[in-house]
Parts: sequence; C-alpha cells; structure tokens
Amino acid sequence: MEEQTAGLRQVFGDHPPGNIDGGVASLVPWGYHNYDGDGLYLCSGEASEWSVAVDFRQWGQVVDMDVSLRRFVTDFVSGERVPNGWPQPTEPWVSGDA
Repeated sequence: MEEQTAGLRQVFGDHPPGNIDGGVASLVPWGYHNYDGDGLYLCSGEASEWSVAVDFRQWGQVVDMDVSLRRFVTDFVSGERVPNGWPQPTEPWVSGDA
C-alpha cells in the first residue's frame, strides 16, 4: 500500500488538493476501491478516532470525510453514506459468520 502514498506524492507533491491539513505525510493507506481507483487513507490524529480520507481520482483531490473508520465502514455497508461517485451497494452486507 506504500505505492498509494508514493502515487499521491507523484501527482500532488506533499499537499494534495482537498481538506487534508497535514498533507500526504499525515495519511496512512488502508484500502483501495477497485471501481474507479480511489485510495482510502486514515488521517492521523487522536489514535482512537482517526478519520477516513478518500483520494477521489476522478476529481483530483483528497477529502477528509471527517468520520471514524468504524463509522465509515458501518455507513458504507448499510448504504447510509456512500462517497460521491461510488456505486451504491446493491445487496445488504451479511457477516460470513451468520
């Protein structure tokens, strides 16, 4: 996943467009959306509540979603909050343990 951060630096330098206060150095890659190539990052902050940032490739900016990882994933799988440009989940998520 280090390639994601290196890719951001190559395209944007140390400060990508968007609302990321700490620049690329404050981002920790944790995921990748294979629909359109968007990268997913944690924005450093309070360890218990790091927020999620999305590298919107189609918009050329990185946006701090201002929501915790737990809330981001919960809202996404339930369909309550899907980042702009992402396809809506068509089937509800079900635990593999069910």
